[in-house]
Amino acid sequence: MAVEEIDPRILTRARRGDEQAFAALVRHYDAGLRNVDLRLREVELLPDEVAALSDDSFDLVVVDFLEAPAVTRIDALKPAMEKVRPGGYLLLDDSDRPGYREAYELLAGWRERRFTGVKDEWPEACETAIFRRPK
Repeated sequence: MAVEEIDPRILTRARRGDEQAFAALVRHYDAGLRNVDLRLREVELLPDEVAALSDDSFDLVVVDFLEAPAVTRIDALKPAMEKVRPGGYLLLDDSDRPGYREAYELLAGWRERRFTGVKDEWPEACETAIFRRPK
């Protein structure tokens, strides 16, 4: 299952019937997987969309989230935590950002490992944290 927030300009074009914009999205996210359900949603709907998924059903959940005025990274993280099966993993991209500060408190009982590296066209090192849910 993939639940995506995307650039609202591309989403608007795809919804207006711009077949090239929609095809580009599908090509970008389709890696030949048959167990993926691509859903195009505005970022404000992401926490509710994730909350509606079954609890304890994912081996890996990736939270890579662009904040909006009405929704924060923590709003996306809270329902995502419940979806990771016991022993599964939760990955926070850019986990060193201030918007994730509360995440470390919420995930206090989970095993944690941090990785630091550089991104293309980004002027400084970034951090990714991987948490393992207790069994």
